[in-house]
Amino acid sequence: MKTRVLLLFALLYCPPSFAASEDAPLSQTVIGGPSQYLVDAADAIRVGDAERAIRLSLLGLEDAPSFNERIGALTNLCAAYQLAEQYELAIARCSDAIALDPRWQAYHNRARAYLHLHLLDDAARDIAAGFQLFPDSKLLAKAQAALQQMRHSPQPRPSKVTVTDT
Repeated sequence: MKTRVLLLFALLYCPPSFAASEDAPLSQTVIGGPSQYLVDAADAIRVGDAERAIRLSLLGLEDAPSFNERIGALTNLCAAYQLAEQYELAIARCSDAIALDPRWQAYHNRARAYLHLHLLDDAARDIAAGFQLFPDSKLLAKAQAALQQMRHSPQPRPSKVTVTDT
């Protein structure tokens, strides 16, 4: 449970107008409000309601009038898809966010999805890219530690199941 809670906080990257990050190098004052869909989606992610988070993030993406809201919606989707264990979709949404504006948080989120899929080289590249943008990130350091642990621990072997007619 602790890992899942930590992952949720790590995945909740949104621009400072949506959610504050303990790891954020700067904070901003935002005039006007973020999309209510995105605020509600972030809350759904925090409580572990993946289905609601996906639905609200998609609505927020459709309704995102600003550049930062669009990035926030894509990042919410990345987090929500990870929560739903749909890692390929999470990677796609993080990639969309990175294409718009490469931010360390999106690299971190995508690296975590890669780790879940055991794509360790891809995760390592994203962690390195994130560190280039924010070398003091504690979240990236935790992802890097998880990557190193995965590289040095034996991978579980798939079990064989035999079905027989009786």
